[in-house]
Order: sequence, then C-alpha cells, then structure tokens
Amino acid sequence: MKNVDVPLWDRGDDTDNYRKGGVSSSQKTFSRIEEADKNIKSAFKLAIGRKPTSRESAYYRISKAEKNDILLKLINTEEHKELISNGRKYPDIVKEKKILETNVLKLKSNIDDFHGEYEQLKKLLEQKNLLIKELREQKGRPYLTNKSLIETSDYYERKAAERRYREDKEDSFWDKILKIFFK
Repeated sequence: MKNVDVPLWDRGDDTDNYRKGGVSSSQKTFSRIEEADKNIKSAFKLAIGRKPTSRESAYYRISKAEKNDILLKLINTEEHKELISNGRKYPDIVKEKKILETNVLKLKSNIDDFHGEYEQLKKLLEQKNLLIKELREQKGRPYLTNKSLIETSDYYERKAAERRYREDKEDSFWDKILKIFFK
C-alpha cells in the first residue's frame, strides 16, 4: 500500500525529490554557488596568492566563468605580472639581505672596538693625570715657576699677536707713505 498515510493532495509524482530523500532545486543552486566560490578562491590563490575580495568573488560568481577562464583572466592582470617580476627579483634581494646583515655585524663589531678603545684611552688619561699629580707633589712645585721661561714665552706671544694684528689690519694712507719712505 503505497502512500497510505500521505493525503491525496500531497502524494506527488515519482519525481518528487523530497519523497525520495533528494535535494530541492534551491539546495542544488546553493551547492553550485559553494562550488563556484571554491573554484574562484582556488583560482585566486593559484594565480595571485590571495583570497578574492567580495567584489571580485561576486563578479566571477555572476559571470559563471569556469575555473580555467578565471585563471586566464587573472594571469593577464597587472597584479600577477608584478608578482612574477617580484619573484624574479627575490634571489637578488636575498643576496643583498645577507650582504647587509654582514655589514651590520661588521659595524656592530667596530662600535664595540671603539668602545673598548675609548675605555682604554680613558684609563690611560687617568694614569697620566695621576703621574702628573705625583710628580708635582714630589717636586713641591705644582706649576711652572722659572721666570725667564715665562718672560720668553710672553715675548714671543706678544710678537705673534702683533704680527696677526698687522696682517688683519688694512694699511692707511699714512702707513703706506711711511712704508715707502722709511722701509
């Protein structure tokens, strides 16, 4: 007894998908959309290496393009060409990166060396100052006290200052006349 519990108006025909446990046409449409989205995403991942934007996804879904057609279209885009160009540059960039890393290590080493030198020079300066202090204490004369040395030094300093003054100063009319007659 077929369809005993089912009312007459709902017995349907033998092609009824619900009765046979099948899917409705809306479910088929949904599965086609899912498959299209899957194809679009895989094409974008393969050609450009990223997911499509919602706008791109909607465009290709509406156009009902096949995966191969999408791939061909994406391969001809500027974005794909730029990726290929950048990919060709990659080995050179890796080499340049290694060279720059080596330079950074050399510079860090130089900085460490300079810090070491600075510390050594600072210690030497402290030792020099201590020796000078000890020598002054031993002699009992902390500074230069020889008058003839001081006067000689002052004399030469005054002469050098006069020469600099004369070189800086422009000769007046009378100075020129005096030079002509008395030199």
